[in-house]
Amino acid sequence: MRTLVVDVGGTNVKVAGSWRRTPIKIASGPTMTGTQMVKLVLEATAGWRYDVVTIGYPGPVRAGRPAAEPHNLGGGWRRLNFERAFGKPVRVVNDAAMQALGSYDGGRMLYLGLGTGLGSAIVDAGRLQPLELAHLPYRKGESYEEYLGAQGLKFLGRKRWAQHVHEVTELLRTALLCDYVVIGGGNVNKLATLPRHARRGSNEHAVEGGVRLWSESHALVAVPVRTRGRADAWSSGSAHRGAHCFTCPCAREVVLMAAARVPFYYRMTSGIRITARPTYLHSQSNPSGGQFVFTYQIRIENAGNVAARLMTRRWLIHDEGAIDTVVEGDGVVGEQPHLAPGQAHEYSSFCVLHAPRGWMEGSYHFVCDDGTVFDAAIPRFLLSTEPIADSLA
Repeated sequence: MRTLVVDVGGTNVKVAGSWRRTPIKIASGPTMTGTQMVKLVLEATAGWRYDVVTIGYPGPVRAGRPAAEPHNLGGGWRRLNFERAFGKPVRVVNDAAMQALGSYDGGRMLYLGLGTGLGSAIVDAGRLQPLELAHLPYRKGESYEEYLGAQGLKFLGRKRWAQHVHEVTELLRTALLCDYVVIGGGNVNKLATLPRHARRGSNEHAVEGGVRLWSESHALVAVPVRTRGRADAWSSGSAHRGAHCFTCPCAREVVLMAAARVPFYYRMTSGIRITARPTYLHSQSNPSGGQFVFTYQIRIENAGNVAARLMTRRWLIHDEGAIDTVVEGDGVVGEQPHLAPGQAHEYSSFCVLHAPRGWMEGSYHFVCDDGTVFDAAIPRFLLSTEPIADSLA
């Protein structure tokens, strides 16, 4: 499935796709209406082939529709039927929440988007909570957005503006009990240094967040969560049967919590998207004998522009009751799948640990049709007999 991602901002509308990660820009501004946005996007993407659309909207979203008109654009957004306008299935999500979902690295994360305004969202144990912090009072009767948005940058100057960014970031991280902060938006590059416990986001994360809303690898859907004010959780799909594989370290994994409390771990390298879903098999295990059996499903999807063949695998298995094990070999499940753009390969396998907890991680070696080679990282995924909420605590 090919996803068109439309990231609406107060200065530009950025348009990309699951097959085309570098966005094109369309000038927006305070007079752009929703109808004008759709018209310009359709003109700019004439000839593009896509199945569904994700819209990152610069304002609150409720029940999949804009809940208020945007502060930095024209009107007519709440009334617009986006599916009818695009002629495709459409999902609308707050723009900051979309980039937050694409930036998530586990734990409790705060996202702040420094653009024309100030976007914000929290992802906690995979659950997405869009926020509207921008218009809360900050200082001297003015809001956080008036200090940290483009208006604040213009009137305060870069040095004083950056000081407020540092101060507000740490203030909100502490108040909201977050482990770390991702700072994105067009003005993040104007920060010479980042606040403590913070890292830079990127436009690629926004595109990735939009793609994930439709990705068959997770079949992401919104599930209402009424506890602690969380707005959304994300549930995922299934994988096919196959055989065996194990892994080596990777730097970044994303955990997407399923409605059934089964975690999904996510990683993308050079256009290859890898999703892992582990499950403890209680009925097949013998805890008193030190035998804990886990199954895991893997989906490997080519979200890039060039076909590639999976040549070899390398896995690292960490068992808290034994020494680490490295497993290497050709292909997966006796195959070396060739993946054209948009194609995917799925399989499942199992492993046996001597302790109730461990993890796996690794990489697949790919050779592209254009001659380039790379290792696609497999996210480290937790193997635990404990309920997932307790395992991630």
